[in-house]
Amino acid sequence: MDVLALILACSLHPDDALVRTLVDVQSSGNVYFVGDLATLKTNDSLTSPEAALRFTEELQRHGGRPAVGLLGVPLEWAGRFGRAPIELFDGCTNIAIGTAAFAEYQDRCSGTPRLRSVARRARRSVPLRRHSDALRSCVLASFARELGVTGAPAAILRRLAPVRGASASRRGDAPAERAFVFLEGQDSPVGASRIFIDTPQSAAGRR
Repeated sequence: MDVLALILACSLHPDDALVRTLVDVQSSGNVYFVGDLATLKTNDSLTSPEAALRFTEELQRHGGRPAVGLLGVPLEWAGRFGRAPIELFDGCTNIAIGTAAFAEYQDRCSGTPRLRSVARRARRSVPLRRHSDALRSCVLASFARELGVTGAPAAILRRLAPVRGASASRRGDAPAERAFVFLEGQDSPVGASRIFIDTPQSAAGRR
């Protein structure tokens, strides 16, 4: 599966580099990924949408809070956007739903006076397709709040590759580095804990 091609075809958010980094961080590009926001444990071994949905439902029955698919989005986002939960394990649908939320965050974030000022300065110096750290930080913080995970998005921002020209994507963003902020676990049905956001303290109270 070509993740960048999926993002270019399916994303509803203008910042392709941020979306690609989040796919790496959340799921390592595994379309059937399931993480538990309650315990920060993950299952990377599922091989079909049906198996992933069964695991997710079992997780919920035991009090878990599933985050699923390429972008690790909450299961309830399927209903929020008029989709069935199993559709979150389709790569294009998962990216479309996740990035629809990111676009909403960006609209809200862009309305703040500080970010409007950043945007005005950016227009004088760089093309609009280049996305400010302030705006990215606000979008990431909004996503973290919806996931119920605390911390700062600095690590994700550091992992974003600099813009190097229009050849990398339709909007000019270079591919993001692989950025395992959810830490890779051993090769087992439920790996070691990962965490979405960069501060180790935010995981300490959940394990």
